[in-house]
Amino acid sequence: MVTTFVHRGGKTEQVTSIERVWLTPASGIMVWVDLAAPSIPESLILSDTFKFHPLSVEDAMSARQYPKAEAYDGYFYVNEVIKVLTVVATIFMPPTLLAGLWGMNVALPRFPGSDAAQFWWLTGATVLMVVGMLGAFRRKRWI
Repeated sequence: MVTTFVHRGGKTEQVTSIERVWLTPASGIMVWVDLAAPSIPESLILSDTFKFHPLSVEDAMSARQYPKAEAYDGYFYVNEVIKVLTVVATIFMPPTLLAGLWGMNVALPRFPGSDAAQFWWLTGATVLMVVGMLGAFRRKRWI
């Protein structure tokens, strides 16, 4: 079943057909197509009218969705699961790098203070990096 809505002039209304002019970015009109259990002929709306990539149409036809990241013309779509995994990996990367570097038995730059103070300097640097990244991700509304 296909249901189509158009948002224009501050109002949203259901329509029975799609006009080509609505699909241009300059039109200022938002088109929403709801495909509930679409048949193959109904899926052609995505490929023929909206010019969706064949793999995207295949994903829309599938009942099961897998985490993914897809590049489209002008933007990059990242599934929420992938976005969270990326944020977590990015947050844990600097502490892992610092622990790996300063855990080796080689001469590395030293922070001011005694040998015992090196631990606290590295812990402080790690905490600052993690808090800074969390703040940046929060400002960008990624978390």
